[in-house]
Amino acid sequence: MADLAMTEVVSRKTGLAAEESSSASGRMVDRMAPKLVGALTVIGFGVPVLVYFWAIHTYSVNVILADQLADVSFIHASYTHHLIPWSALWAQHNENRMFFLNSFDVFLAHNFQYDIRVEEYVGGVLLVVGTALLIWAHKRRSPATPWLYYCPVLLLTLSLVQYENTVWGIQSMYYFVFFSLAVALALLDRVMLTWWAVAGAAVAGVVGSYSSFPGIFIWPVGMVLLYHRRRSALVFVAWIAAAAVTLFFYFNGLSLTKASGARVGPLAALKFFLYAVGEIVGHPARTPHHANIAIMGLGLLIVVLAVTSVVVYCVRRDERGGSPIGVALTCFGLLFAASVTYGRDGKGYFNAGASRYTTFDLLILVGTYLTLLQPPRLLVERRTEAMRSEVEGKPKGTRATVGRSAPAVLQAVVVAVVALQVVASLHYGLQGLKAARSHQERAAYVLLHQKMYPTSQVIHAVWPANPKKYNIPHLVALAEELHLSLFAHARGSG
Repeated sequence: MADLAMTEVVSRKTGLAAEESSSASGRMVDRMAPKLVGALTVIGFGVPVLVYFWAIHTYSVNVILADQLADVSFIHASYTHHLIPWSALWAQHNENRMFFLNSFDVFLAHNFQYDIRVEEYVGGVLLVVGTALLIWAHKRRSPATPWLYYCPVLLLTLSLVQYENTVWGIQSMYYFVFFSLAVALALLDRVMLTWWAVAGAAVAGVVGSYSSFPGIFIWPVGMVLLYHRRRSALVFVAWIAAAAVTLFFYFNGLSLTKASGARVGPLAALKFFLYAVGEIVGHPARTPHHANIAIMGLGLLIVVLAVTSVVVYCVRRDERGGSPIGVALTCFGLLFAASVTYGRDGKGYFNAGASRYTTFDLLILVGTYLTLLQPPRLLVERRTEAMRSEVEGKPKGTRATVGRSAPAVLQAVVVAVVALQVVASLHYGLQGLKAARSHQERAAYVLLHQKMYPTSQVIHAVWPANPKKYNIPHLVALAEELHLSLFAHARGSG
């Protein structure tokens, strides 16, 4: 027994030492002054958060637009009934079940006159806290990784390229999903997984699933994480059972009529998929059916990097390191891009590059970056074997040096792509925010002075893309009657 215990101690110590030496070898940060590293870390964490909330403060307009007008119906019901009909909150919106966001909107209407800016600030808080949870979950498993190395994660998740989600209240549903995903992964990845943690993760999965369609991908990526951590069969069964029940109620009575209409060929769908992945820089599509080759090439590069990292890091299951968190996020982003391709490919590249989709498309790059922050499990095991041989006085083999350069090359390419995304998205994101504010200010002015305009012009100002989807004049009249959003203030204010 003593020999076995000693062997286990040697194995654990050499394994951790090999992993830490792998992650620390050749790091520039170790040659920098600690105070400088600390200052750069504070700046790297603080600036993206400040810029994101500055964008909300500067470009947000308190006006109900497009799909969000549909919320006025169940908000009106909440004022006229003691209990809101379940069907109103559960009702399908496109392919989404938005029960939790709808419930929050009712609270917002009764307490903040449905001020859209409050909803957008709440969405921003969920995005920041969710990002912090993901970083913490990875750092918990990778203590040797400097905090400075997590700054690119914030730069990506808080990118201005997602300006539609930033200043369009209804898109807070994606931040509900993002936060739920982060909570689920953080709980499932606890070193000592308790049933309370599993239950909490399942609740997060339910909240995410019933906030927007992408939330259903929390369940398969949770399985990825459970697989890597070698959780018990009972935990797997419980997770699958929770997923099955959740998805049963989600799809029961749901109409999945394809939004894009006629199917396109496999090659066209692949091009759409690559364009969607590459459009995280925010460069607008010029025409609906002609893709920018550079954007598509960037998408191909990101997919190759993502698939390579997932394959390399899935060769060995990793029970200790932080890489499985990255693998799970990469899988989530790929699943989301595939679902958008299936649902929107017939509508052209405008839809592939829609700003609102970039929140989850960016997770492909975020996950790849987090995956590559540590060396692959196979390389760590070989270095562990070499260190154990050295401890035991045996001659070292040469296998421990195999594959050292491959992760470094992948890391360099990913960092270059992250830098490209940050620079390009800042430019195009600001352009998108300015255009969004201009449109919203025009819509607010028309709504507040609607008697001066024909009904058709009011409808076009509020919902130019789909003016016949709802009875817009009726919904606008209800919003004014209930003093919601911009109607809560004196006429003429914006």
